[in-house]
Amino acid sequence: MKEFEENYLPLKCSSQKIQQAIMSLLINAVEAMNDGGKILIKVTIEKSCAVIRVIDEGCGINEKALPNIFEPFYTTKNEKSGTGLGLSVAYGIVQAHKGKIEVEETSPGGTTFKINLPLTNLDEN
Repeated sequence: MKEFEENYLPLKCSSQKIQQAIMSLLINAVEAMNDGGKILIKVTIEKSCAVIRVIDEGCGINEKALPNIFEPFYTTKNEKSGTGLGLSVAYGIVQAHKGKIEVEETSPGGTTFKINLPLTNLDEN
């Protein structure tokens, strides 16, 4: 499911890299939903940022794991299913775009990842 504001977003970015970051979040969301569920991608403008939320109905993230989830090679999955690089790569991509990625909410009913990307100064265009 998708929710987008219909406004044009003056965002300077590598669309391929941002897609890669979002795909990493989507893959994690799918893998967190063993029994199925919905994933919502929501794009809004908040203050001077484009905000992308990836919201899933998965199992959530253990509170003890939260401080480490963006570290390279950190994984809570078994050895055969994950390298621990997806969230680390997403973090690096967002940081390279002067943005921020965080877990906005997590519970046994799902997780919301939030990406903030600064909009360009309209006077620069």
